[in-house]
Amino acid sequence: MSLPKSVLIFTYLTPFLLLLCLAGCRSEVSDPESQPSSSASSEQAEPLIPVLVTVDPLRWIVEQIGGDLVQVSVFVPAGREPETFAPSPRQMSQLADHKVFFRAGLACELPLLAKLNSLAPEMKIVDLRDGLNMLADAHDHAGDVGKRSEHEHEGHEEHCACQGLDGLDPHFWMSPECVRESLQTVTKELSTQRPEKSEVFEANRKATAERLTSLQETIRATVTLMPQRVLLVYHPAYGYFCREFGLEQLSVEVDGKSPKPAALGALIRQIKEKGIKKIIIQPEFSGSSVESILSGSELTAFVHSPLNPDYEANLHELNDFLREEALQNPDSGYNK
Repeated sequence: MSLPKSVLIFTYLTPFLLLLCLAGCRSEVSDPESQPSSSASSEQAEPLIPVLVTVDPLRWIVEQIGGDLVQVSVFVPAGREPETFAPSPRQMSQLADHKVFFRAGLACELPLLAKLNSLAPEMKIVDLRDGLNMLADAHDHAGDVGKRSEHEHEGHEEHCACQGLDGLDPHFWMSPECVRESLQTVTKELSTQRPEKSEVFEANRKATAERLTSLQETIRATVTLMPQRVLLVYHPAYGYFCREFGLEQLSVEVDGKSPKPAALGALIRQIKEKGIKKIIIQPEFSGSSVESILSGSELTAFVHSPLNPDYEANLHELNDFLREEALQNPDSGYNK
């Protein structure tokens, strides 16, 4: 029996109709007019200022001013000790990708400074310590050494791994007042890079400075509960914080090293005499000295890192610790 002619025609045409439908669908998905092109998106995006900093707190400082107009790279990875960090060849090869290097005087910056002329000759180097009242190496407890200049201070040519490159304590960011000054340095440089955005940068600086003022007031309120305070730390990174808020920093480390048995024994006796109950330990540092102190005294550890990328939250956390300790232990070394 033969099929009707209409059925035969439909049978033969069906494959061709299906192909036409599929072709139409593919054309609709890949239609360039239906999707934005990458070139159009790139034309609308603001050009970013590529910036290099040494550690995370410095990234916070730069980002408060630059906002979404900067792209900040951190030289020392989170969780690493800046004083002993050695950069990889890949990191060194990427130096030329940045226009500005905001430095802090950490020893790990030495390989960068030695290679910048050859690897990134056009990179602008800006020292965030300029204009700050710097402390001498915290291990020496030598006090203020005056305004930071472009020249090394005499008598500070040698330094251990935990010192700055010029014998100065590099942890200035632990003082909100020092950070306030550094904000001006960043604002000035970013405005040089992008003059048309200078008003934006200045507005960001003022807003950040206001938040720092509030933070300072909060910490000072806590300090009023703690007359004649002593801050026991493993690594002496709190010198600027202590100077601003009237605290004494007592460090376990001596010249960047764990103390010898005799010195450790003397420190434990001092801790007991002062009635100190807590020691601040940074997660980037550890050693047998910490275990010896904890086992040889009634101390408990409070883990806190000056390298925390969230600068404001980090200082609020430190303030909460001091306040809680002062209220719970009124006879401890934190308030006598």
